[in-house]
Amino acid sequence: MLAAKTAAAEGFEISHTYIPLSMGDVCDFFYRKAGIQRIDPVAVRQSMKLSPGMECTTQFRRFARS
Repeated sequence: MLAAKTAAAEGFEISHTYIPLSMGDVCDFFYRKAGIQRIDPVAVRQSMKLSPGMECTTQFRRFARS
């Protein structure tokens, strides 16, 4: 029963310009040129530079159930 309820976690981080995003928000991520597609990752951490362009780094986590 425990094996059926466990999930593998996948985490990744992206750098981007500012987007109004709250931690816990669920997003879809598509980067077609690189062939990357992630569905339903959750924003878990964000850092930003308070300078022109507002460069941000956001960490996402996704749980994959089988």
